[in-house]
Amino acid sequence: MPCDVADPEQVQAMVRKIVEPFDKLDVLVNNAGVRASISTIEDLSEQEWQQTFDVDAKGSWLCAKYAIPEMPKRAAVRSS
Repeated sequence: MPCDVADPEQVQAMVRKIVEPFDKLDVLVNNAGVRASISTIEDLSEQEWQQTFDVDAKGSWLCAKYAIPEMPKRAAVRSS
């Protein structure tokens, strides 16, 4: 599902769209990532570094932040 994982609103919308038809979420796979240009640290721009951090670190955190609260619902469904 296309989503800018560095954007909290898009991540929340993605999780809602996934949970809506199933009323649960079973698993989260954080597989989004960007690759900064291959260069020396002196040549790496602050913008490239920020994009890498936003997608690779913040994106994983945001996905977990909004997906994990949906996961206990699965355990509740199982025990019913």
